[in-house]
Amino acid sequence: MYLIDYLEMKNVSVKDFAEIIEVHKSTIFNYLNWNRKPNLEIALKIETATKGKVTFRDMLDYWEMGKKYGA
Repeated sequence: MYLIDYLEMKNVSVKDFAEIIEVHKSTIFNYLNWNRKPNLEIALKIETATKGKVTFRDMLDYWEMGKKYGA
């Protein structure tokens, strides 16, 4: 599952999710807008916070999709 879909499904704001995983909200916005690829440390925090619903592989797939379509 993509992080953007998870946040929508759980009705969690980017700001709130960023606080949960202890990063700045701009970090999450950068992932969602394909401006930055997640590093392993943050990807693991995301996977843990989502209880495995959003995996590291999901985040990489989302990144590749964005780059494929010119984001």
